[in-house]
Amino acid sequence: MKTRFWIVSLVAIVFFVGIAFAIHHLGSSDSNAARESALALLPSDTNTVVFVEFAQLRNSPFVAALRDWAPQPQQLDAEYAKFLQDTGFDYERDLDRIAVASTKRGSQNTFFAVGDGRFSLTLRLYNPAPLVAADPAHVALPVIEKAGCA
Repeated sequence: MKTRFWIVSLVAIVFFVGIAFAIHHLGSSDSNAARESALALLPSDTNTVVFVEFAQLRNSPFVAALRDWAPQPQQLDAEYAKFLQDTGFDYERDLDRIAVASTKRGSQNTFFAVGDGRFSLTLRLYNPAPLVAADPAHVALPVIEKAGCA
């Protein structure tokens, strides 16, 4: 059991070091501007921030080798295939970058995410809850509030 733990840990470390290496060596001024723009939208009091530049990783030889090495599913999950057909959104193709941040206030953790790519905000209405489908006029919709500007 301990041997398996160390092997999995080593693979995870190599994977994350490889991603960090690819991001570092593939960085350009355009991606820096996009990263700064995404990070500027996150709250300034965050505890943790994760930023992934998928557009650059897609073209990375490391990720290509990793994709060749990883097992490929024989067929898509039926629900995911329907989602692809209905929305046209494929995260592997359409999501270019994402920044995720977490903030801890007291005992409550709050997560924020900012994505960039080729997709529409209407995706969140793709699969509404039964209550939304039954009575959409009485559903409390999310509110976007500008809390401050740096």
